Amino acid sequence: MNDLVKNRVCPASVRLMDSLQFRFAIAFSGTPTTFKKKLMSKIKTFFLTKVKGYDPHKLAVATLLFEGNKDEVELQTRKVFEISKKYNGLQAGEESGHKGYNLTFLIAYIRDFVMEHNFIAESLETSVPWKNILPLCENTRKSIYESAKKYGVDREPFVTFRITLLYETGATIYIYFGFSIGGLKDPLAVYEKIEEEARWAILKSGGSLSHHHGVGKLRKKFMPIVMKSCGLDMIKALKEKIDPSNIFASINIIDTPTQVKTKLYQPLFIY
Repeated sequence: MNDLVKNRVCPASVRLMDSLQFRFAIAFSGTPTTFKKKLMSKIKTFFLTKVKGYDPHKLAVATLLFEGNKDEVELQTRKVFEISKKYNGLQAGEESGHKGYNLTFLIAYIRDFVMEHNFIAESLETSVPWKNILPLCENTRKSIYESAKKYGVDREPFVTFRITLLYETGATIYIYFGFSIGGLKDPLAVYEKIEEEARWAILKSGGSLSHHHGVGKLRKKFMPIVMKSCGLDMIKALKEKIDPSNIFASINIIDTPTQVKTKLYQPLFIY
């Protein structure tokens, strides 16, 4: 991923998932229904594990999207796969790429579904310099595991990572995590503690407070840590100047000194 940036070869979209997320995606790809598909699935598995020697529990998978005219796409494709060969990469085909992207669309629905089965899950995102990517992932995973055990979660939590955006200085990381809430007296309180300690691990590992999800109410407690008082004062001054009645972004990012009550008007509907 870093080499793609260094060589200025960046397709329209590049996403890298770890082995757990890859196996998670495979589980949702469905079971082959015809003899031909079953046979092809076995042949692919044999080729990957026996011929190429890939370990499914250590296999990382990148999904790529190329855009442009025929010549541009061919040039990007050739350069990307030249770089991937340096790291024993293997082109998996267009169908596998579609399955990888489908998982992105499924995740939100999966989260809502598993909540009905005593499992709570969420995502965190951050941006981090290249040299800090692996330490951040390792420290965050360790934090979630230890916090879950500390607060009474009786099973190993689910923790997986995906790189979604590339920059010259670093990359964006999505952290998906979840755990069983069976037997917990206050699952929401446990979740909040686990998430807060995971966010501390991210910050200590050089990650940003947020990449694009924003700060809002949930993360604003960290603002004095990631920004000096001068910066916070500038935000407060801007807020008071352009929104003195505190209508927009109420109590988000920073605490406002007063909450001004404003007259509510009936909404105007135009048909």
